[in-house]
Amino acid sequence: VRPDLEIIPVRGNLQTRLRKWEENGWEALVLAAAGVYRLGWDRLISSHLDPWICVPSPGQGVIAVQICADNTFLHSLLEPFNEVPTAITAIAARTVLAEIGGGCQIPLGAYAEWTNDKDITIRGKVADLTGQQTITRDVTGQGRDAQLLGRRLARQLIDAGALQLL
Repeated sequence: VRPDLEIIPVRGNLQTRLRKWEENGWEALVLAAAGVYRLGWDRLISSHLDPWICVPSPGQGVIAVQICADNTFLHSLLEPFNEVPTAITAIAARTVLAEIGGGCQIPLGAYAEWTNDKDITIRGKVADLTGQQTITRDVTGQGRDAQLLGRRLARQLIDAGALQLL
């Protein structure tokens, strides 16, 4: 998207990354906004990346709680916090990841968003390890078919050569 920029990978926790940013005099640093907000460093955020351009990891920013299936007390306690529209888009995006067979170490993004009250659009993006070659595909359909749509998108990415890039 921006071939005029030099992208430099930076590792470490947020404090370490910010220290490296300041020490090296870099013009920008890309971080997950959730962590920056959590630490109260909102003033450092100058803009947010468009998830349709910089496609995030599947389920990025979604909070999940896992409980035993037979724990009815916890289930009833947590149910009011379950945001069904978010759960559906997370299922769609995570299905793409599951179908391609990746984990958190592969350059794969999948993002789903509601386009109206019944339909979602999912974008999947796969890159080679250098980020020079990418494959991007979109699928739209009814939210109730989130897993089916995720599988369809994964198939389109695979058919376009995603596994060869990975």
